[in-house]
Amino acid sequence: ALYPEFTDALAGRLADAKIAFWEMALRELGDVVDIAMEADDYGTQESMLISPDMYRRLLKPLQKRLFDTIRAKLADGFIFFHSCGNVDSVVDMLMDLGVDILNPLQVTANDLDDLRRRTHGRMALQGGVSSATGMAGPPEAIADEVHRRMLQLGADGGYFCGWDQGMP
Repeated sequence: ALYPEFTDALAGRLADAKIAFWEMALRELGDVVDIAMEADDYGTQESMLISPDMYRRLLKPLQKRLFDTIRAKLADGFIFFHSCGNVDSVVDMLMDLGVDILNPLQVTANDLDDLRRRTHGRMALQGGVSSATGMAGPPEAIADEVHRRMLQLGADGGYFCGWDQGMP
């Protein structure tokens, strides 16, 4: 925010590097790639690390270039996007950019019912099962958590059950 020219230039170079990677990877491996995964951690437990306005101004145009490049080379494939934390304020923008699958749906950072309502039929969700429950157990509690998330997020499809963040 203090150095917008530098930030714009750096973000642009990072986007250029990602685009070059995907152009090369999909040129070489495109026939066997069904899902392209991109990741940027935007969220904390309570909100985004940057404002939605800054995301819209700085990152969204770069992601549009990146995702458009991937989509052009992977027409029948899927774009899988990972961001830890609360990304509620940019989910609609991610869908507009063509993200097909959002990961990891941290239970402690997101309103999962609202995310499912907003994304249903437009974006698949992956994750949502509390990793804290997974680590603490017992097995019955884990099974109950999985069952709850399957009903909550996957009753009508569009859900890949999994942990809400990486497991140690």
